[in-house]
Order: sequence, then C-alpha cells, then structure tokens
Amino acid sequence: MKPPPIRVRLTAWYLVVISTALTVSFFAVYFGIQRAIEDTVDTQLEARSDTLIRFLEHYNPPRVAAGSQPLPAEAALGPGDQLYQISDVSGAMLFQSPAMRELQVPLDVNQLYHHYRHHRDQGNFTTYYRRSSDVRVLASLVQLQGNAYRIQVATDVNPFYEILETFRKWSWAGLPLIVCLAGLGGYWLTGRAMKPVHDLVHSTRDISEHSLSRRIPVPAAQDELRQLAETINAMLARLESAFTRVTRFTADASHELRTPITVIRTTAEVILERERSSAELREMVGLILRESESTSTLIEQLLTLARTDADTEQLNLEELELRSLLAELDASSRVLAESRSLQWTMEVPDQPVVIHADQANLRRMLLILIENACRYTEPNGSVRLSLRVQKPEALIEVTDTGIGIPPEELTHIFDRFYRASNARFFDPEGTGLGLPIARWIATSHGGTLTAQSTLGRGTCMAVRLRLSGNE
Repeated sequence: MKPPPIRVRLTAWYLVVISTALTVSFFAVYFGIQRAIEDTVDTQLEARSDTLIRFLEHYNPPRVAAGSQPLPAEAALGPGDQLYQISDVSGAMLFQSPAMRELQVPLDVNQLYHHYRHHRDQGNFTTYYRRSSDVRVLASLVQLQGNAYRIQVATDVNPFYEILETFRKWSWAGLPLIVCLAGLGGYWLTGRAMKPVHDLVHSTRDISEHSLSRRIPVPAAQDELRQLAETINAMLARLESAFTRVTRFTADASHELRTPITVIRTTAEVILERERSSAELREMVGLILRESESTSTLIEQLLTLARTDADTEQLNLEELELRSLLAELDASSRVLAESRSLQWTMEVPDQPVVIHADQANLRRMLLILIENACRYTEPNGSVRLSLRVQKPEALIEVTDTGIGIPPEELTHIFDRFYRASNARFFDPEGTGLGLPIARWIATSHGGTLTAQSTLGRGTCMAVRLRLSGNE
C-alpha cells in the first residue's frame, strides 16, 4: 500500500501527541483536584474534631447532660459544622446534631469501618455511603479526665464530587473537539511548513535536460530548506557539467571519426572509378590502411575514456619496481627519439623504487608522455626521462626541449580532444585524448600528473606516485 503524504503523516503524529498530552493533562488535573478536595475535607474534619475535644475539656463529664441534644453555643462551631455526634464508650448519646441523626451514621466503629471503604479510608477516617449522599466521617476515641468519649464529625462530600463529575463530563465532551481543532490547525500549519518543499519540487521538476543551466531559488532563511536548495543546485551544476562533457565528447568524437571515414570512403570511390595500376592501388590501399589504423587507435582511446567514465576500468595493482619498467621502455624510446633526430637520456637512482601499480596502464601512461615529447620537439632537440624518490612519493619526469605550450592554454591540455594551438600547427595529426588518458591513469593510482611549460623552450610532465609501504 502506498504510504500517505508527509503532510498527513505529520498531522497524524501531531494528533497522537496532542491527544496523549491532553489525556495525561486531564487525568493529572482531575486527580489533582480530587486530591486537593479530599485533603481540604480531611483537614476541616480534623479541625472540627479538635474543637469538640476542647469543648469537652471545658465542660467536664459531670456537667455533660445525658441524652441526644445539640451542642450549646459554647462549642463555637462554625456555620457548616452541623454534622457531629458525641457518645460515651457504652454507646449513650451525649450530643447529636439533627442532621447527623437523619443520616443515621452508626456509632459502632466496627460497623462503620466494615462499610464500603474509600481509597483514602485510613486511620480514623472513613467514607459512609448512602443512597442520597456520601458522608466523610472522622471517628475519634478520646480520654478526658478519666472518661472516654467517641467523637464523630462528618461532611457531606456530594457537592465536591458533583463538581468533579461536571469537570469530567465537560472534559470528555471537549477533548474530541479540541483534538479536531488541533488536527485542523496542525494540517494547516503542516501545509504552510511544506509549501517551500512543494515549491522546490515544482522548480526542480521544471528543469529538463535542455535547461540544466537553470537553478532553483534559495530561501533566505538559514535552515534545512536552504541546505536542500543549495544541495540541489550543486547537483544540477554537476549534472550540467557532466551533460556538457558528454555532449562535447560526442560532438568531438563524431568530428574526429568523420575525417578518417571520409578519407577511407573517398579513396575507395576513387579506386572504383576506373582501372588502376598496381602502384596506384598499392598507394591507395596503403592510405586506407593508415587511416584505418588511426581510426582504430581513436576508437580504442574513446572506449578507454568511456570505461573510465562508467568506472568499469579495473586496475590490477601489484608491487612494481619502477627501475625495471623504465629499463624496458628505454630501448623503444631511444629508437623513437633517434628516428626524429632527438637526443634521448634516462636517469634512474641506484636503489630500488617500489610502488603498487598496474604495470600495463603505467607503461601506457609513460608511452603517451614520451611520444608527445618526441612528437612536439624539433630535430636536434632532446628528451629526458628521470626517476627520483621524494618520500613518500616517487617522481617521474618527462622533459623535452620542444615547442612548449602557451601559458593561457596550459590548464586545458588535459581536457578531452583539446590540442594547443601551436601543437595543431606543428603536427596536424593527433586526437587530443592521450593526456586525458594519462591523467586518469595517474589519478587512479592515487597519484598526480602535472605540466610545466615555457613557450618555445620545452615542457616537463611530472608524475607523482606513492611509494609502496606509504599508503
């Protein structure tokens, strides 16, 4: 089942919290009022009982008249103290108010206590339940001047419980209304709180692949919504950059592939126009072969970059002694340099230099750098390959005395299909993919590839790789 919207879920949680809080508050207030009433009633009964005890101390036993009669004015009872009765231990009634006589509260303490007990009935206190009213009774046994007296004072607690019952009924009737109003208010507030989120959703939804340059508005408040908007804008910037690179890559690849394919097609059409001599056919087929090889190289480079973008190009890392790898490259690099009338030198340290690397990819990176150095260096120039240890890294430098790179173009030479303006003039061939591949190989090994160049004096490509044991 599809989950409800966040607005509904937040409102539901809000209702649960409000309902729980109101219910707990109701019970706390209800029992608090009940406890306060009962404490007040018990305190008043104790005060009234103390008043009657003082009265009996003043009126000694011989002066107390026998028979059921009200207390004289000397007892100093208040207007609401009309529930009392006093007897001796034999049960003979000495003083009894008419209201107490009507309630028929038992003089026998055991009979009184065996009545239904209230939750607060303890000690001398008990609650005497009748059909018409409930009476709270305090029964005391006192010794005065050698005589024992039973004193009972009482209070009708029905008015207090009626107030509690009214409070309970109104509360239970009002709680659902309050919860409903709170739910409506919570739903409205949640909608107000979620409005900026909906605005972000609508703004983001309106951005397509044709409008990646657009950005969603950033709220002025320094809150989570601002962070969300800034995060979405940063993501859009990355998407725009990636989309631009893909578009440019596709356009550049199409452009680079179109030229050799056009040459191959045109040459084939020329061959088929008329009969050709063996020398002409050999020359034209040789041209097709060269263009095919160039196209194959370009396609292989494109596939390599595509795999790196998809992160599917896996490296087989193992311990590698760099001096041995450079020694393998020395002979082929010397032949390449001498074929272009260049001086080749290589400098390596005496001690072993061990790194963790993929030998095939590292060889490929070094060949790219060496071939570029030889290609863009004029005859009688020089190319030097050096290896040094600068702990915790190994430094490989390929330095030439070639044409150099214009300063304003130095930051772009690692972009795909980019070729410096003087490089295109010096050697029209080339794809501009070698250095991007070389940099990817260096960074995938946790290293760096940087370039320093002086226009007209040469270039130095520096590769830094972490030594084994320093990861």
